[in-house]
Amino acid sequence: MENETDLHRRHRRRMFSRLRSNFLTGLVVVAPIALTAWLVWKIIGWIDGFVLPFVPYWLRPDQYVGFNLKGIGVIIFVLFTLLIGWMMKGLIGKTF
Repeated sequence: MENETDLHRRHRRRMFSRLRSNFLTGLVVVAPIALTAWLVWKIIGWIDGFVLPFVPYWLRPDQYVGFNLKGIGVIIFVLFTLLIGWMMKGLIGKTF
């Protein structure tokens, strides 16, 4: 027969085994989400750094709100691209 000490050790091993298993499962779920969020944040920062120098100072949002709004460069880039696409498709595109 097993004594109390052996039962306590087995129970403890099972508990740590479950904790390790839960931690690894959580890591498998959280890591891709965190990596994707970090990558999107970096890409938005890169696009902002490329686009914002071309935006006139009086149109930059950080002038009005007092801090840098990340993603404004992306929004300006998308709007500019939509405008160019609209002009090429409609007005200028038909003449060519």
